Amino acid sequence: MTSKNDDALEMARRAALDAYDKVDRSTKLMVALAGIAEVALGATLIWLTDFSEPLQRLIFVATATVYVPLVCCIGAIATHAERNSKQVLKALELTRESILEEISERSESAE
Repeated sequence: MTSKNDDALEMARRAALDAYDKVDRSTKLMVALAGIAEVALGATLIWLTDFSEPLQRLIFVATATVYVPLVCCIGAIATHAERNSKQVLKALELTRESILEEISERSESAE
């Protein structure tokens, strides 16, 4: 009986981890793509700006004041997603341990 419970628990755990891993990979991919897009945009702006003209310098500074915090936010989102990943994995492990303890207690009391 414990074997069936262990197998069912392992299957549920594996399904949850697979689903979570898929979401985590897509989140990391989207953050990476957003970061690459921002770097490309910044490089393009620097390359195209004629810094000898005051109006273009002003537009560049205004654009930079918008995009620098945006890039910082992308980094914050990536950090937040990583921290949440660790918390979910820890919660799954704690849940697994408590379920295994409960199963062993039930099997001991049944004997």
